[in-house]
Amino acid sequence: MNSNKSTWQITLAGEGGQGLQSVGEIIARCAVDEGLFATYIPNYGVEMRGGVSIAFVVISDRPIASPRFDESDIAICLSERSVPRIEPYITKETLLIYDSSLFERPVTVTEHIVGVAASEIARSQLTPRTFNMLIMGFVIGLTKFISLEHLDEALRKQFEKYYEKDPSLHELNMKAIKIGIDESRKIERTEVVF
Repeated sequence: MNSNKSTWQITLAGEGGQGLQSVGEIIARCAVDEGLFATYIPNYGVEMRGGVSIAFVVISDRPIASPRFDESDIAICLSERSVPRIEPYITKETLLIYDSSLFERPVTVTEHIVGVAASEIARSQLTPRTFNMLIMGFVIGLTKFISLEHLDEALRKQFEKYYEKDPSLHELNMKAIKIGIDESRKIERTEVVF
């Protein structure tokens, strides 16, 4: 984790079926494997697939008093429709990361906004369904609070039943994550607030 920050409050929002809840759960699991404290709270819309889905993750180097929070350090937004749902948790200091290939209009809810064309990159270089892994790699590349070693282990646990059926899925997910990390290196450090 950033040496100046002991706790990270992360809000994720997107459409049901985008794999957003898996991303939140994996980030929390990795943080625990790193020896940190973490909480993960899913919040589904009216429909699990097709409705807006939100997740709240807290990562800290000290015990977490409450998994709920009002202000996000990082907000990850995967659809335009989910912006109003995530906006109450955004402050002028929040870093908003969004999939720029899924938005028709620029996002302006905070001063610190970074877009990555995750869906477009995944579609052209891998497969469209890996875009959420690419976003996760992008976040991890920016924040550096999770190692690839622990991420690899967390993915194996999270997707064990899928990997048993098709072991090549793990390699595909890891490729997407590494592409996301590479994309994060293109971001100017002045664009992020930590």
